[in-house]
Amino acid sequence: MLFSELKKLWQITCFQRSPECLQYSRVFLALLLGLICLAQWVAKQQSMPEQQGFLWLYLVVILLLIRVLPFILFNKSERLVQGLTALFGTDLIISLPLLTALMVFDATEKNIILAVLFLLSSTWRLMANTFIYKFSLDIGWIKSAALVFILTVVNIIAVSSIANLLEN
Repeated sequence: MLFSELKKLWQITCFQRSPECLQYSRVFLALLLGLICLAQWVAKQQSMPEQQGFLWLYLVVILLLIRVLPFILFNKSERLVQGLTALFGTDLIISLPLLTALMVFDATEKNIILAVLFLLSSTWRLMANTFIYKFSLDIGWIKSAALVFILTVVNIIAVSSIANLLEN
C-alpha cells in the first residue's frame, strides 16, 4: 500500500494524476506530516543553526493552518485529507534534492547550487500546489494560481512575523 501511494504522489507531482486518486488515509497523512517536521528541522539546522529549536515546529504549524484554510473557505472538508496528503507529499518529493544538497553544502554561505535548487523546487512546488488545489477545490486554473499566490504571501508574512517575534 505504501509503495502504491508513493507512486501516486509521484504521479501527482508530475501532473499525471489528481489528488482524488490517493487513498483516504489519516495515518498516511500523519506519516507525511512527521516527515515534513523532520525535513523542516533539517532545513532549519542547516540554514539557520543559531535560531531557537522550535522555529521548525512553528513553520510546520503555520504551513498546516494555511493549507487547511482553503478547504474550509471553499467548503470542501471531505477532500481535506487527500488534498493535504497530496500537498505535503509532493512538497517532500520536490524538496528531496534540496534537502540532500543542504546536507552537502553550507547553507549559511552563498552557494549557486543551493540557490538554483531552491528556485527550481519553489517553482515546481507552486505549480504542483496550483494543480492540487484546482482539483481538490473544484476551481479554475486562474483561481487556483491566485489562491496559491495569496497563500504563499500569507505564509511568508506569517513566518517572517514568527521569526521577528523569536528574535526579540
